[in-house]
Amino acid sequence: GRAQTYAEVDADSPQAQRRLVVYDGQPLPISMKPEILARKRVDPSLKSARYLLGRVQDDPTNDRLRQRVLVLLHGRFAFPLANFILLLLAIPLLFQQEGGKSTWIGVGLALVVSLAFYFFSYFCQYVGQDPHGVFGGLPAVAAWLPLAVFGAGGAILTANMNT
Repeated sequence: GRAQTYAEVDADSPQAQRRLVVYDGQPLPISMKPEILARKRVDPSLKSARYLLGRVQDDPTNDRLRQRVLVLLHGRFAFPLANFILLLLAIPLLFQQEGGKSTWIGVGLALVVSLAFYFFSYFCQYVGQDPHGVFGGLPAVAAWLPLAVFGAGGAILTANMNT
């Protein structure tokens, strides 16, 4: 195999010296202490639900952290339902027969609706992370509102579908 080059930065030194390490299949000769590697900040959205719940309980006075973590937790439970909501929306769009519309137009409409759903969902969760914003104090609304809005639209489309 080919050798790869990695950069190692010594954060403890005053000048943050950097040196290149060549990796050729052998263990990397990293001189960083495990404590320094463990201190690395990781995006909370990549952490487990148990860790996130622990963070909320560890510091209940930090409103910003609490709001962000609760929006992430609600988003984790709401996101799997998005597949069913999008299916509820896409089936009527794919099988529409009114006006001689082709199936490809239905596919295009389904893709546009699903993109709109994901953008709206991301927007609500992003805005919901601010404790003084639109969804301040309502982290559940920030995560579940897109499902409610698009779910109602999907229910209406499915109910009006000709079978």
